[in-house]
Amino acid sequence: MRHSTIFIAFLLKKFYLAFAKVLHSTIYLLLLHSGSTKFLGQRLIWKTWAPLRVKIFLWLAFRRRHWTADCRARHGLAREQCYLCDQATETIDHIIACCPYTREVWHHICQALGRQLPPATPTIHTFWRRLRSLWTGQQQQGFDILFALVSWTIWKERNARCFQDASATVG
Repeated sequence: MRHSTIFIAFLLKKFYLAFAKVLHSTIYLLLLHSGSTKFLGQRLIWKTWAPLRVKIFLWLAFRRRHWTADCRARHGLAREQCYLCDQATETIDHIIACCPYTREVWHHICQALGRQLPPATPTIHTFWRRLRSLWTGQQQQGFDILFALVSWTIWKERNARCFQDASATVG
């Protein structure tokens, strides 16, 4: 009788420890993600295989947190025109989705890949979705990486023009 009691106590202890471990990790995950907010396009950003710094750049772009002319104007700082085209008010959506410089870059890329560039859209999310719809299946994953890296490169070109008075041409 004594051995069965010890064996039952042993099993209960093992069960308790296993349950506590699962419970602890579940509570940890719930606490970790309890403050996260969902937004349009989050799956596009976090599922792409781009480097983390590029994903963070896109996350900030979707949240409109980059210091573009619209943000600087709210703080009373000068220069409202886009550094890439010098034609429109600079917003992150303009830089990534509808700037003539960006459209020319995407035109060359789509032409090289044998696709037609879709019409301009006012937001990054809709522009990404429209371009993404040109491909199917696994090609979309590859395109997501391409979109992320081209957007990052365009942003770096914008920063070079803004801070270093340098510029590159398309073509």
